[in-house]
Amino acid sequence: MGEESDHQSYTVRVKDRRIGLNPYKWAIYRAGWPRAVKRAASVYRTAEKCRIAGALALREFLANLTKRKKNRNDSRPSQAPTVAIIDNQGAKGGKKGGLGLDPQGFDASKGPTEVL
Repeated sequence: MGEESDHQSYTVRVKDRRIGLNPYKWAIYRAGWPRAVKRAASVYRTAEKCRIAGALALREFLANLTKRKKNRNDSRPSQAPTVAIIDNQGAKGGKKGGLGLDPQGFDASKGPTEVL
């Protein structure tokens, strides 16, 4: 994993897989990077429950990131990363076949705690 700047932005994206009774999954993305740094291990019945779970996971991820930075004994002052939550359904307008926020080739089958 490369060196991370103190000014990184992270977002949670909710994806509707459009299959089964639990179609929603979340993923955490770093600004400027096309692949998720962390993905949901489970699926959710509603977009709202998925968004809440993603927000909690983002909070935990940022807390762990801050702990790792402190453990490095870095002399630079640390700033908290900026955060945004993006609901994929809002970007699509709720229409099937709309443009998604996820890049081509998004692979939800990768491990749930895969950190890039």
